[in-house]
Amino acid sequence: MSKVVSALVSDIVNPLLGLVLGAAGDLKSASLSIGSATILYGDLIVVIIDFVVIALVVYYGIRIIGIDRLDKKKV
Repeated sequence: MSKVVSALVSDIVNPLLGLVLGAAGDLKSASLSIGSATILYGDLIVVIIDFVVIALVVYYGIRIIGIDRLDKKKV
């Protein structure tokens, strides 16, 4: 499951965000140069997006299947 989500994020979401944020081509290579220092913020954004998408898939998967209601007592 995580490989499917990672492929979705890396092949569809990241190129679109790269266009929006102005990173030419790959979002992972996006950086900010301040003087002689280069801050590579693109990789952090990719990892955060990957985490959020996987978390949402797991959360809604559990809600749809109904596992969250198994431990509640029936009245």
